[in-house]
Amino acid sequence: CVADYDLAIEAERVALEPEPLIQVELDARTKLVWRGASALPDLSGSVVVRRLAYGRPLHLEALAAMNRPRSGPPVRDRLNLALTIEQREPLRVRNTLLDGELQIAGADRKLHVVGTDQRVGVLGELAVTRGRILFQGDQFHFTRGDIELRDPARIAPRFDVRAVADQPRRRDTSVVLSANGTRDAFRVAIRCDAGAVAVEAPEFICNYAHDRMSCDDFDRLV
Repeated sequence: CVADYDLAIEAERVALEPEPLIQVELDARTKLVWRGASALPDLSGSVVVRRLAYGRPLHLEALAAMNRPRSGPPVRDRLNLALTIEQREPLRVRNTLLDGELQIAGADRKLHVVGTDQRVGVLGELAVTRGRILFQGDQFHFTRGDIELRDPARIAPRFDVRAVADQPRRRDTSVVLSANGTRDAFRVAIRCDAGAVAVEAPEFICNYAHDRMSCDDFDRLV
């Protein structure tokens, strides 16, 4: 009978495809420690993401569902988490909605994975450093993209992004898309600058949506 254990788990250049169209290559320097009795094992250490490519379709309603309470009896925690995530190159996302790169930002340039295996939290900051988003059939290039993760009990990004249309429908018009909020409730706004006039979502110029949306509303638009 094992009373306790202290295991070092190290890996280098491990290539994974956890789901179709998601590819990851990483290094890991971690420890799994259990002190026995009723204590949960602790998984701690660092993970360096050498490469991450995400190509799956992005539907915000499905992402928001990750944070909803599970039906049925509660699942017991089995493992405490205390991991840091670093990157060697930008995280790449390319699908029907987004083609861009994300960089881990913040003072220490790390993400922190905390909580348990059943209540995973991520703390840190991400920045969209390059990319385009497809909205209502038009392409917009990012001029700002900030993502904050502050909840230690779940993965709950709060985002604030801004993008400008590559080819506005009128040459004398600058079309700016801004979005901010969380996956559960966010606001998408379109501003059209036509000469000296700036108005939000005029149908005669933009024909876009402008409202506080739920995730399924947005998925129907894109």
